[in-house]
Amino acid sequence: MPLSTVSPCPPRFIASRRSFECSFSRTTLPGRALSVDDARRPAQIRRIVRASLRGWGLDELVDAAELAVTELVTNALTHGRGPSLMVRVEVGSRLVIEVIGSGPVALEGDSPPGGLAESGRGVFLVRAVAVDVRLSAGGRGVRCELALDETEDAQ
Repeated sequence: MPLSTVSPCPPRFIASRRSFECSFSRTTLPGRALSVDDARRPAQIRRIVRASLRGWGLDELVDAAELAVTELVTNALTHGRGPSLMVRVEVGSRLVIEVIGSGPVALEGDSPPGGLAESGRGVFLVRAVAVDVRLSAGGRGVRCELALDETEDAQ
């Protein structure tokens, strides 16, 4: 299904040789349950990431990148405060995934939540597959980096 038919405010997509940027307006008010449109965003972005990585010949990174982008976009939509989000993916010495909103974010999740908690594992999972996870864009986003070769250990 084309992205433009899913939402009244389709993502804006800009691609270059080994990077892309996708931005979209959020439709959920802060503190509320995700709207239908926003609930679809992680899967939409995941499909773009999968297709891009396969096109760049980086099939081995698809699973980890899909997990990372899903968790970061979901967290930004659920906890963010800004009117829009931007997802940037770039291949250099590492695969960089950055999710930026216009509101401040916190980076938590060094350890998994205890017991039967239904949420709170996102950043912990991203840290499990990434070699680096940190705040970016003046505290308005989260950036993670995935190793391109198997000799670089994930933290």
